[in-house]
Amino acid sequence: MKIALVQQNYSIGDFSGNSRKMLEAIEYAALGGAEMVVFPDGALTGSPLMGLVDYEDFRKRTYSAINDFAETVPKNIDIVFGIREAIPEAERCLVCICGGEVNCLADKRISRDGNEVVLNTKSIPFSHRVAGQVFTDGSRIASKENVIMVKVNQCGASTDTIYYGGSYLCMPDGRSCKLPLFKEHIEVIDTESMGHEDLDWGDKTSQVNQALVMGIKDYFAKNGFKEACIALSGGIDSAVVVALAVQALGAANVRVLMLPSGFSTSHSVDDSQEMVRRLGIRSDLISIAPVFDTTIKALEPIFAGTSFGLAEENIQARLRCVLTMALSNKTGALMLNTSNKSEVAVGYGTLYGDTSGALGIIGDLYKTEVYELAEYINLNYGDPIPRSIIEKAPSAELRPDQKDSDSLPEYNILDAILYRLVELEMPLGEVIGEGFDPVEVEKVARMVWVGDFKRKQCPPVLRVSGVTFGVERVFPITKSKF
Repeated sequence: MKIALVQQNYSIGDFSGNSRKMLEAIEYAALGGAEMVVFPDGALTGSPLMGLVDYEDFRKRTYSAINDFAETVPKNIDIVFGIREAIPEAERCLVCICGGEVNCLADKRISRDGNEVVLNTKSIPFSHRVAGQVFTDGSRIASKENVIMVKVNQCGASTDTIYYGGSYLCMPDGRSCKLPLFKEHIEVIDTESMGHEDLDWGDKTSQVNQALVMGIKDYFAKNGFKEACIALSGGIDSAVVVALAVQALGAANVRVLMLPSGFSTSHSVDDSQEMVRRLGIRSDLISIAPVFDTTIKALEPIFAGTSFGLAEENIQARLRCVLTMALSNKTGALMLNTSNKSEVAVGYGTLYGDTSGALGIIGDLYKTEVYELAEYINLNYGDPIPRSIIEKAPSAELRPDQKDSDSLPEYNILDAILYRLVELEMPLGEVIGEGFDPVEVEKVARMVWVGDFKRKQCPPVLRVSGVTFGVERVFPITKSKF
C-alpha cells in the first residue's frame, strides 16, 4: 500500500487557496503512485479557528467547500482530511473522499490490503517537548496494537499558534518514516518496501529557533505586513528579537531604533551599532534625554518634593514606546515586542512601555533560554550578536548603575523557581523543599500572582513552551491567594 502524508501551511478561511494547495499535493502524490492521500485537520479551513466555529455561516461554507473540493479530486485516489475543529459537534472527525464521493465523518481506523491503519489527523501546536513525545507515542501504539500508525500535522503559524509538521508513519514491526519539522513536505510511503528512517529533528534550541522564525514569517505574510521595527537597546532580549526578525523577513525589512537615555552606557549604544553593522539593517539613533527632561519639567508641579524613582524610570520606557510606535505609524512597519517570559512572569516590565508591540517574539522563553538561543543563533547564523551583549550583566538602564539583580534573583535561580511554579505547578513547599531559599520562593510566587494585570495587556506571544501565559495558563486578576 502506498500512502501519501501531506503537511502544508494553510490560511484560515481561505477555502479556495487551501483547496488549490491540497490539489497540488494530490497531483504530486499521484505521480508517486499513492493510493491514499492524508491531510491534517484544518487543511481545508485553516487553523486555529477559535471563535469562527461558532458562526453558522462559517460552518455552512465549510460543508460547501468539502463538496466543491470533492468534485475536483481524482476518482482513483482516496483522500482523507480532518475536520474536528471546524465542525466540533461531529461525532467522528474525518472526511473521506472515495471515487469522488464524500463519506463524511468516517472513523479514524480503516482497513487496507489486510492491514488496519490508524489515522491521526489532529493538528498539534508546537512546544519544545511535543514532537518527540508524539512520535514515541505513535510508535508504541503501532507496536502494541499491531497497526499502521499514520500521523499528519500542519506546518505553519497563525496568530500565536505554531504548527511544527513532524508527520510520520510507523509500522508494527518498528519501521518508520518521519517528515521534517517546520517545512512543507509530501512523502509517498510504500508500506511494503519502506525501511527505517530516523530523521534528526534537532535539539530544543534548534526547534525553538525554527518555530519563532516561522511564527514571525507567517504572522507578517498572513496579515499583510512586510516590515518590522524594533527598539534595539544593546541588551540580549532586543538583540535576539532583531536576529530572529532578520531570519524571518530579511535584513531589508527590519528597521531598528536606538533610543539611549541619560542613563544608557556608551557600550550599549556601541554594541547596538555593531549589531546593525553585522546584519546590514537600517537604523536610527535618537536620544530620549531631551524629551525626558521636558517631560520631567512638565511634571514638576506634581512631582515636587519627591525623589527620583519608579515613575521617572517608567517614563523613559514609555517614551521609547512612543517613538517606536511613531515610526511604526509613519512607515507601516510593525513594532515587535522584546519582553521575555521571566519578565512577563514577575511583572518586571513597564505597561505601555516595554510591554508594548504587536507581537511578542520571546515572551514564552525564560531569560536563560534567551541566552541559549543567542548562542545558537551566533553559531548557526553568522555571529550577528556581539559577544559583549551576551556577556554583560542584564540591566534596564533606567537609573544609574541599575542591574536586574537589584530587583530580582539571579536569572538562573529565578528561572528555576519560575519553571517549577509555572510549568510544573508545584506547591511552594515542594519548591522550597528542593533547596531554594524560602524568602526568594515566596517573593517570586507573590510577583507572579499579582502581575497578572500586566500580562492581560501584553500582545499575543508566539507559543513554544506548552504553558504559555494567557493560553494554557490563565488566572483571574486578583491580589488574593487561595
